[in-house]
Amino acid sequence: ETKDRSLLKALTIATREFPQRNDIPLEAMALFDPRPENWAQLLVDQLASPDPRVLGDVLFLMGRTATSASDVATWAPEAVRFEKHPEPSVRRAVVYALGEAGGLASDQIDVAVRALQTEADQSLRENAADAIGEMGDRNQATPAAGKRLVAERAGPALRAAIEKDPNPSVREEATRSLARLQTGSTSAITSGPKAGASTAAPSSPGGSAAPVGRPWAGAIKTQTEAEALSLLRSK
Repeated sequence: ETKDRSLLKALTIATREFPQRNDIPLEAMALFDPRPENWAQLLVDQLASPDPRVLGDVLFLMGRTATSASDVATWAPEAVRFEKHPEPSVRRAVVYALGEAGGLASDQIDVAVRALQTEADQSLRENAADAIGEMGDRNQATPAAGKRLVAERAGPALRAAIEKDPNPSVREEATRSLARLQTGSTSAITSGPKAGASTAAPSSPGGSAAPVGRPWAGAIKTQTEAEALSLLRSK
């Protein structure tokens, strides 16, 4: 817990009085634990900026600090209003934020699906495929209804990307994400940790711990993934 919170008032004022450089006070405020009161609404208020750089910074910060269902419920509906922004960096930040929120943002899955289906930039489609996997990962400790929603809405789009996307990186990312969803083809469907089970964050593929608050981060090898990769290699 961050004890010295005397700077919070000044930092909050700075975000409003210096909107073109609000990334500095916002980054500082994000370090506080617990975070400032009404943190999610403070971030939403910054979305009024016309500057794409500011928008991107705020959207990325939404994703990086997404640990509370109530916070995500506050900012996600506002963030997705920028899914058609003319600046690719802003659209990328929207998808990133949803992916980082994982299952907490499952009701916004259609935004990530549309990005996968319509973005001309292959890296954005790849980002969207990854975000879908994060939002629907069957091993995360979020409600099963949200996992089913993601699987139903995004499963067909991921399969279409595996079959038809011209870029191999997008096809590979779609394959990995499809393997993570709660579909009828897997025998390892879960709705989160069992009662009494440890909820410690697993290590990421690089060996470092997954971000606190996101115990589902990182793909887990399953038979379903092996089958999906086999399908990809046959193309």
